[in-house]
Amino acid sequence: EVEALLASEDYGKDLASVNNLLKKHQLLEADISAHEDRLKDLNSQADSLMTSSAFDTSQVKDKRETINGRFQRIKSMAAARRAKLNESHRLHQFFRDMDDGESWIKEKKLLVSSEDYGRDLTGVQNLRKKHKRLEAELAAHEPAIQGVLDTGKKLSDDNTIGKEEIQQRLARFVDHWKELKQLAAARGQRLEESLEYQQFVANVEEEEAWINEKMTLVASEDYGDTLAAIQGLLKKHEAFETDFTVHKDRVNDVCANGEDLIKKNNHHVENITAKMKGLKGKVSDLEKAAAQRKAKLDENSAFLQFNWKADVVESWIGEKENSLKTDDYGRDLSSVQTLLTKQETFDAGLQAFQQEGIANITALKDQLLAAKHIQSKAIEVRHASLMKRWNQLLANSAARKKKLLEAQEHFRKVEDLFLTFAKKASAFNSWFENAEEDLTDPVRCNSLEEIKALREAHDAFRSSLSSAQADFN
Repeated sequence: EVEALLASEDYGKDLASVNNLLKKHQLLEADISAHEDRLKDLNSQADSLMTSSAFDTSQVKDKRETINGRFQRIKSMAAARRAKLNESHRLHQFFRDMDDGESWIKEKKLLVSSEDYGRDLTGVQNLRKKHKRLEAELAAHEPAIQGVLDTGKKLSDDNTIGKEEIQQRLARFVDHWKELKQLAAARGQRLEESLEYQQFVANVEEEEAWINEKMTLVASEDYGDTLAAIQGLLKKHEAFETDFTVHKDRVNDVCANGEDLIKKNNHHVENITAKMKGLKGKVSDLEKAAAQRKAKLDENSAFLQFNWKADVVESWIGEKENSLKTDDYGRDLSSVQTLLTKQETFDAGLQAFQQEGIANITALKDQLLAAKHIQSKAIEVRHASLMKRWNQLLANSAARKKKLLEAQEHFRKVEDLFLTFAKKASAFNSWFENAEEDLTDPVRCNSLEEIKALREAHDAFRSSLSSAQADFN
């Protein structure tokens, strides 16, 4: 019965069946050990039978030897089966370890074969952390893998059962392990590339966000409606241009970084190229929009400067117009001459202002028209209106001067008449006083000759009254 059990070629098909067979064999070995005492009793009984000489001694002896020989053979067979079962256990334990290793490798290959390299910077950083942990796990698992390989090599070297299968599975296992490490290295490289790419993308998006914000600013239709407002807007634009210069340098750095990534054959080459092209396009668009806004701000500033200067000129003209509205042309020669002196000073002021204010505003107008300013028509209309008032002012000033000169001539004639009257009145008064004195003198005559002389003198005086009457008239 035991021989039949020990002659079995079943050494198990897997670890569980080998363990089951080992348990059964252990029970069988215990049973064999238990039968040794019975064999001893059998040998003692045979010895007793052979010494009694009552039986066929040779037959008893042969029977005993046959039993002992068969018992020793089953002990050898049991030891041999135990060795083969142990070897089968080693083999199937190896296969189990190999299966566990393959399963572990397969599980990790699923992880490292993932095409997910992160959609943003945070995602890539998290995936890198996970991959670092996986790489650490691979490094920690290396001794276990090496242990399985060493066990397989030893089993193969011991020329055990299933040698060909061991070698085939070892070769597959080594290939899978190498493939896992290659995939892990490749994924690590891809994640590093993705990290660099996402950092590049983050920088691009940061610059694009700044550009979009500033594009809204330079697209504004507010060009200022007062000189103070336009000056404020120009200062803001200057600050923007300074900032823009800094950001253009940053964009150049970002694009240089993108070029480096392309040279390194980053797997996001197409996206990098597209991002760089888009960023450069946005910088170019912002530059054009900024230049257009600057031109319009300068145009509006020039227009408002022209209007402001025109307001100053018109205000000055208005003041001078008011001073010409007086009807005071003097009450006498002295006051007229004073007014003429003031008028000459006024005219000198007009001439000076023509050289400065009027010439400057005209030059500014010509400059704006030559530059084809968008408000050229309004500028021409404003300048024409201003020149009309200026020419009217000059005409009014000339008219006042003419009237003052006429008044001066009038009062000069009056002065001359006064002088002439005074001279003639003085001479007449002198004659009258003398005549009055002569007529009031008492008449004292001592002879006819004296009376005659006085009568002749009186007749001469009377005959002179007609010329005196002419002088009086």
